[in-house]
Amino acid sequence: MNERILIIEDESRLLHSIAFTLKRHGYAAIQAADAENGLRMINSNMQKPDLLITDINLPGMDGASFIEELMRQGIRIPTIVITAYGTMDLRRRLEAMGVHGILDKPFNINDLVCRVKSVLSEIHEKAVSI
Repeated sequence: MNERILIIEDESRLLHSIAFTLKRHGYAAIQAADAENGLRMINSNMQKPDLLITDINLPGMDGASFIEELMRQGIRIPTIVITAYGTMDLRRRLEAMGVHGILDKPFNINDLVCRVKSVLSEIHEKAVSI
């Protein structure tokens, strides 16, 4: 397995909980407390993550703007969004950006793991069929 997952979440307890759980499931979990640090990591020499998990309500640049910035730079990373503010307008905006999943807070950590496995499996299937 060992896929790389970048997690961007400003609530430190939740960030560490997600990272710990994903590591337990064999993933390499990279943590950032805000979108600016996440962007810096992606634009550095770091290997591009296989998956991005981001909160929407972040200090500074919000999660949706972060995804849009990645797209503007031509960077495409499969993304799961976690949010406590999932309005229908936001959902439509995220779906139009190609987000692979939206989980409302509070969520069950096992639901997140299932979504991660599903998205990564879908990506691998598409890569094999090409």
